[in-house]
Amino acid sequence: MSDDETDLSVPPPMIPDLPPLSSLTKKPPSPLLRFHLMNIIYCYAYTMRLFNGDIGDDFEGAIGVLFDLCAVIGDPSISITSAMEAIGEPLLAAQKVLSSFSSGPINLI
Repeated sequence: MSDDETDLSVPPPMIPDLPPLSSLTKKPPSPLLRFHLMNIIYCYAYTMRLFNGDIGDDFEGAIGVLFDLCAVIGDPSISITSAMEAIGEPLLAAQKVLSSFSSGPINLI
Protein backbone atom coordinates (compact mmCIF):
# COMPACT_ATOMS: atom_id res chain seq x y z
CA MET A 1 0.00 0.00 0.00
CA SER A 2 1.37 3.41 -0.93
CA ASP A 3 1.57 6.38 1.43
CA ASP A 4 -1.39 8.15 -0.22
CA GLU A 5 -3.76 5.17 0.14
CA THR A 6 -5.82 4.67 3.28
CA ASP A 7 -6.29 1.26 4.85
CA LEU A 8 -10.03 1.18 5.68
CA SER A 9 -9.69 -2.06 7.64
CA VAL A 10 -7.69 -0.36 10.40
CA PRO A 11 -9.50 2.15 12.60
CA PRO A 12 -7.82 5.52 13.06
CA PRO A 13 -5.93 6.03 16.32
CA MET A 14 -7.81 7.47 19.28
CA ILE A 15 -7.35 11.17 19.89
CA PRO A 16 -5.65 11.67 23.25
CA ASP A 17 -7.08 14.16 25.72
CA LEU A 18 -10.43 14.87 24.07
CA PRO A 19 -11.87 18.09 25.47
CA PRO A 20 -15.25 17.89 27.19
CA LEU A 21 -18.21 18.65 24.96
CA SER A 22 -19.14 21.59 27.18
CA SER A 23 -15.86 23.32 26.27
CA LEU A 24 -16.67 23.18 22.54
CA THR A 25 -19.86 25.22 22.68
CA LYS A 26 -21.23 28.11 24.69
CA LYS A 27 -24.68 26.52 24.92
CA PRO A 28 -25.11 23.33 26.91
CA PRO A 29 -25.65 20.24 24.75
CA SER A 30 -29.21 19.02 24.33
CA PRO A 31 -30.24 16.30 26.76
CA LEU A 32 -31.46 14.41 23.67
CA LEU A 33 -27.93 14.21 22.27
CA ARG A 34 -27.36 10.82 23.90
CA PHE A 35 -30.36 9.36 22.07
CA HIS A 36 -29.37 10.95 18.76
CA LEU A 37 -25.85 9.51 19.07
CA MET A 38 -27.32 6.11 19.94
CA ASN A 39 -29.46 6.28 16.79
CA ILE A 40 -26.51 7.25 14.58
CA ILE A 41 -24.18 4.59 16.02
CA TYR A 42 -26.83 1.87 15.79
CA CYS A 43 -27.60 2.76 12.16
CA TYR A 44 -23.89 2.85 11.32
CA ALA A 45 -23.35 -0.58 12.93
CA TYR A 46 -26.40 -2.03 11.15
CA THR A 47 -25.21 -0.66 7.79
CA MET A 48 -21.69 -2.03 8.28
CA ARG A 49 -23.11 -5.44 9.23
CA LEU A 50 -25.42 -5.43 6.23
CA PHE A 51 -22.42 -4.81 3.96
CA ASN A 52 -20.18 -7.21 5.92
CA GLY A 53 -17.94 -4.30 6.91
CA ASP A 54 -16.96 -3.64 3.29
CA ILE A 55 -18.72 -0.61 1.86
CA GLY A 56 -16.01 -0.05 -0.74
CA ASP A 57 -17.85 -1.96 -3.47
CA ASP A 58 -21.13 -0.08 -2.98
CA PHE A 59 -20.40 3.12 -1.10
CA GLU A 60 -23.46 4.92 -2.49
CA GLY A 61 -25.68 1.99 -1.52
CA ALA A 62 -24.30 1.99 2.02
CA ILE A 63 -24.84 5.73 2.38
CA GLY A 64 -28.38 5.26 1.06
CA VAL A 65 -29.09 2.59 3.68
CA LEU A 66 -27.63 4.78 6.43
CA PHE A 67 -29.77 7.77 5.42
CA ASP A 68 -32.89 5.58 5.05
CA LEU A 69 -32.45 4.14 8.55
CA CYS A 70 -31.10 7.09 10.50
CA ALA A 71 -33.84 9.62 11.20
CA VAL A 72 -31.42 12.03 12.87
CA ILE A 73 -29.22 12.27 9.78
CA GLY A 74 -32.02 12.14 7.22
CA ASP A 75 -34.30 14.73 8.80
CA PRO A 76 -32.82 17.26 11.26
CA SER A 77 -36.28 18.19 12.54
CA ILE A 78 -36.68 14.68 14.03
CA SER A 79 -36.27 14.54 17.79
CA ILE A 80 -35.61 11.13 19.33
CA THR A 81 -36.50 11.14 23.01
CA SER A 82 -35.74 7.62 24.27
CA ALA A 83 -33.38 4.70 23.83
CA MET A 84 -36.27 2.54 22.64
CA GLU A 85 -37.05 5.04 19.91
CA ALA A 86 -33.35 5.40 18.98
CA ILE A 87 -33.13 1.66 18.25
CA GLY A 88 -36.74 0.86 17.37
CA GLU A 89 -37.17 3.38 14.56
CA PRO A 90 -34.24 2.05 12.49
CA LEU A 91 -35.48 -1.52 13.00
CA LEU A 92 -38.89 -0.59 11.63
CA ALA A 93 -37.32 1.26 8.70
CA ALA A 94 -35.04 -1.70 7.95
CA GLN A 95 -37.97 -4.09 8.07
CA LYS A 96 -39.84 -1.99 5.50
CA VAL A 97 -36.82 -1.89 3.20
CA LEU A 98 -36.06 -5.59 3.52
CA SER A 99 -39.68 -6.67 3.15
CA SER A 100 -39.71 -5.22 -0.34
CA PHE A 101 -37.07 -7.83 -1.28
CA SER A 102 -38.60 -10.82 0.51
CA SER A 103 -41.98 -12.51 0.76
CA GLY A 104 -41.28 -14.37 4.02
CA PRO A 105 -40.71 -13.32 7.64
CA ILE A 106 -37.63 -11.22 8.34
CA ASN A 107 -35.34 -11.56 11.36
CA LEU A 108 -33.50 -8.27 11.93
CA ILE A 109 -31.70 -9.22 15.11
